Amino acid sequence: MKTKQNILVTGGAGYIGSHIALLLSKNNYIPVSFDNLSSGRKNNVRWGPLIKGDILDTRKLVETLQDYNISSIIHLAAKSQVAESRKYPELYYLNNVKGTESLLEAMKKCKVNKLIFSSTAAVYGNINKNKINEKELLKPINNYGLTKLQCENLINKKSKINNFNYISLRYFNAAGADPVNNIGETHKRETHLIPKLSKNILTNKDLEVYGTNYKTKDGTCVRDFIHVKDIAKAHLKALLYIEKYKIKGEYNIGTGKGFSILEVIEEYRNLNIGKISIFYKKSRIGDPPKLIADPKKFQKKFNWTTKHSSISNIIKTDFIWRKSIL
Repeated sequence: MKTKQNILVTGGAGYIGSHIALLLSKNNYIPVSFDNLSSGRKNNVRWGPLIKGDILDTRKLVETLQDYNISSIIHLAAKSQVAESRKYPELYYLNNVKGTESLLEAMKKCKVNKLIFSSTAAVYGNINKNKINEKELLKPINNYGLTKLQCENLINKKSKINNFNYISLRYFNAAGADPVNNIGETHKRETHLIPKLSKNILTNKDLEVYGTNYKTKDGTCVRDFIHVKDIAKAHLKALLYIEKYKIKGEYNIGTGKGFSILEVIEEYRNLNIGKISIFYKKSRIGDPPKLIADPKKFQKKFNWTTKHSSISNIIKTDFIWRKSIL
């Protein structure tokens, strides 16, 4: 058996980071979580050490890379709320872009040359196509997507100057949970549809639906929901590849299937999970009508398929886990 490698996971105490850390630990890696715990949770870090630090602290990053002899980095640490990014654009630029710049500087100093970056479908903006592939024009319509695109561009530029390999993974809508290992998505204020729906059902609150006049099948936004376990597996596939081969590229991580808000609500009703009351509000600035991935590029390159991402499994796992923590 090969010696276990230490993999730095920035944002490792967060929702996606904790699922990745768990999967890494099951595959002969030691996940070293670097997190300032601003949104991550300390009890999410159970499969490797936690280094409490901010990615803007280049010196602390350098110390961590050296102390743990880090071979590769999975970079997830970022602010990620669309509405919040509109309200605090400077904070998003500082945390997401300058934070990534700080990490790249630490990589250069420590001669770490393998990076997997957590990007987003928000880099595409409002594209009026049934499925989005990686060749589409990148025109984000919110500050969150803009900062992630700036990070992608920065990584691409620095990879040429500093000679490192990278894979940027553009997630569509991460959802679902792992009730067995007690990890899932939770925030003080839930803004994503599925966690918000589950929480509102469990606390007997109405659900706000923003916008009913989008050019979609029923007037509500359509999204490609992918289970967080399948996202974690995508990172493992990317890591196994980047350890052996030279690569620089961007890839969609999604299912290729879209569900409208009303269809997701109907699926909750079909599963007979609980009573759902909804009321409609005006559409929000920065919400694209439709975001559905064309994931073929990643599927073909990395022999990756989704195993957990049926909409019913996503809803069931989220609801079961959320019920256990309320």
